[in-house]
This record gives sequence, structure tokens and C-alpha cells, in this order.
Amino acid sequence: MSSARLTVLVGPAGTGKTTTLAALKNVWEQTYGRGAVVGLAPSATAAAELGHALGIECENTAKWLHESTGSGAGRRSDLLAHLQAERTTACGIDQRTRLRTIDTAINTLTAQSESYRLRRDQLLIVDEASLAGTFTLDALTAQASAAGAKVLLVGDHKQLSAVDAGGAFHLLAERSRPATLTSLWRFSQPWEAAATRRLRTGDPAVIEDYAEHDRISAGPAEVMCEDAYTAWQTYTQNGIPAILIAADSHTVDVLNARAHNDRVTNGLVGPVGITKTDGTQIAVGDRVLSRANNRRLRTPHGYVRNGDLWQVTAITGGALTVIPVARPGSAMTATGEGSRSRPDTSPSTSNSGTPPPRTAPKASPWTGLTCSRPPAWSARTSTSP
Repeated sequence: MSSARLTVLVGPAGTGKTTTLAALKNVWEQTYGRGAVVGLAPSATAAAELGHALGIECENTAKWLHESTGSGAGRRSDLLAHLQAERTTACGIDQRTRLRTIDTAINTLTAQSESYRLRRDQLLIVDEASLAGTFTLDALTAQASAAGAKVLLVGDHKQLSAVDAGGAFHLLAERSRPATLTSLWRFSQPWEAAATRRLRTGDPAVIEDYAEHDRISAGPAEVMCEDAYTAWQTYTQNGIPAILIAADSHTVDVLNARAHNDRVTNGLVGPVGITKTDGTQIAVGDRVLSRANNRRLRTPHGYVRNGDLWQVTAITGGALTVIPVARPGSAMTATGEGSRSRPDTSPSTSNSGTPPPRTAPKASPWTGLTCSRPPAWSARTSTSP
């Protein structure tokens, strides 16, 4: 790897980015020791996926900055100062228990502070860096530079960009000399691998390739929406995991409501459940998507993350009992108000402007004439045939 303090790795979807990062982590730890790699990502879900790939605990960028230099660090510093002052008054034999309690709290807070502090020769991997805001990347790079650590920004500037003020990763990818992964492993058909490269760069002529292989259907919006839904329904009825991707939130809501009603008719979802404030019905058998992080709600595999997909197994007094779709075997019960996880019904459909909750063997993208290249690219690469 380059000796520069900041390195960029461009990894388009399907090029083996996860495998590459896992190998890099092993090599780095062989040189600098266990714990020499720190992993971050803009979202909690992406951080969890990165942690699973690297075999280490990873965090989202907002949480890291909050705990390292933000208000979380300030509160911890104030509490440590208070405990140090209290410790000076814990004198005498009768104060031994109190002193041990104070020392335990001080050690715990100190360890927490150390876990959010970079050290010399550590490697800070920021995955999905194209989704991170410029100020976030600047703050992380400044921390690493001050500590003598190295930063590796990983992502694809041709995909979805940051919600916050962004552009730093795109600038670095275009104007510096980034390392780029080029071999596509996700696709079994050579023509499709080549086509996704052209779609990624915005080549309009690639549409002809998809059309020649019957990958595009055209017609009135209502007809195309119906065809996409029918394809998703056929796949799922045959036991093939599938994602139905729509171009806007209204279409997502309509398709999810239809999927819910059809599954009720087929006996796959309970006829009675709870009603959300927007009128959406949730019943046993539905799949729901959590829309906020909640570290107080925990399963054996970690806390509830924004974007986690769940299967509803029971409803009691307005509380949902759910199991994670991707991690079966760990149940959780939460109420819509108390959990603050804002569950959304999502049995089938994802917005094309948001990364899909998972990679599936089949996808049925439905797009209008105004669909831009990044969502189209994301939809075409979210499958693994």
C-alpha cells in the first residue's frame, strides 16, 4: 500500500471489495499487531457489514465523531473530572467500597475514551466513503494525521452520493491516482459484467445490450409497474429471494400495500394487525424495515440499525415481536413508540435512491423516464445471478 497518509480505493459493485479489505486487514495486523485496523462507514448497517467482513467491531462515522471529539467526548471528560474530584474525598477504611466503585467507573470511562482514539500506524478504513460528507471525511483525516495513522477511503464515486455536503471522495477519485478494482465477480454472464461497466460510466448505448438480452421492458407506467410486481411475486412464490425496486416513495408505498394485501389473501400474513399513523397495516408475517438506529434495543447480534429487515412473528398490545431476516434465531420485541425505530412495512419494495437492504438473486427494477444513472446502476448490480 502507498506510504501516503490518505489513500483512495475505488471498488465498483461486484469487484470483490469485501474480500480485498479482509485480506488487507490481515496483512496490516500481521505488520502492526492486533487492533491496528479501525473500520467506519456512514451508516450503522454498512458499518455492521464491514465489521462482519473484517471480523472486528466497526462503527458509523457520526457515532465515532460524537464520541471522539463531539459532545459524547465532552460529557465523558466532565464525568471523569467529577470522579477524580470525588476520589480525593474517599479517604479512610470506611471508604474502601466507595473508592473501588469510583476507580471502576474511571477505568471504564478511560477505556471508552481510548476506544475512540486513533493511534500511530493504525489503518482507518472508511467504507462507502462516497456517501460520507466532506466535513466528516475532513474531520476523520485530521484525527488520523494528528495521531500518525493512515486513512483508506473506499467506495465508488459513480454510485449514490452523500446526503450531506459532499464531493470530496468524487474529487479524490477523479483527480488523484486511486487504486481501482476492475474484475467483476458477481455476474455469471460476461456480457452483463461488461454492460454494467458501461452503465456505470453513463454510456447510453449500453441500453441496446440490455434490450438484446431481454432485460428491458417498455410501456405505459401502469403496465410496467404491474409487470415488475408480477415478476417479484413469481420469484417469491417459487422460494427465490427477490427485491422490487421502484423509482419514488409513492410507488414504493403502493406496491408494499399491494404485496401486504395479496399475502393476506394467500394466508401468508395475518388478517389483523396494527395500523401506523399513515394508515399502513402491519400484521404477523409482514416484513418491516427499521428506519432509525436504537442502541437500547439489542439482539444477540447487536443493536437495532437503520435499514435492518425484520419478519413480524407476533403482535401483543401494540408491540411487535420480530426476528431479523438476515440473522435468523434472534428475536426482539418492541413497540412503535417506545423503540423509536420507526418500523416501515417493506415486504418487497425498495426506493431506487436508497441502497437495497440486501443483495438478492433477483431484482425487478421499475423506473420512470426521469431515473438517473446512479439508481439504475445500483438496481442492475444489486443482484447476484
